[in-house]
Amino acid sequence: MLDALKQAAGAGDAAQARGSQGARAPQAAVPKFMTLRLEAASGTVLPPHGAGGVTQRLHLTNSQHGAKPVALRLRVSYTLGGAPAVHQVEVKNLPAGL
Repeated sequence: MLDALKQAAGAGDAAQARGSQGARAPQAAVPKFMTLRLEAASGTVLPPHGAGGVTQRLHLTNSQHGAKPVALRLRVSYTLGGAPAVHQVEVKNLPAGL
């Protein structure tokens, strides 16, 4: 099954240390036959009303390419209006050959 969620390094960690927005580093998990590397996020604060965004690159290596499909779980934790929130999604059915 999926490994324990890994903390991303970089900008998210800085926000966590400051505690300014209650921000936490994004987390991701992959099966043991895959490797994962997260680059630092482009920021730690999302402007209201979709006025901007934060991006983060994710690098995956599938050692079972062709035999096993890519599987990925993502989790984002944040504070909205003073209340903590967590969203998690499992990514499946990516195009073959990816």
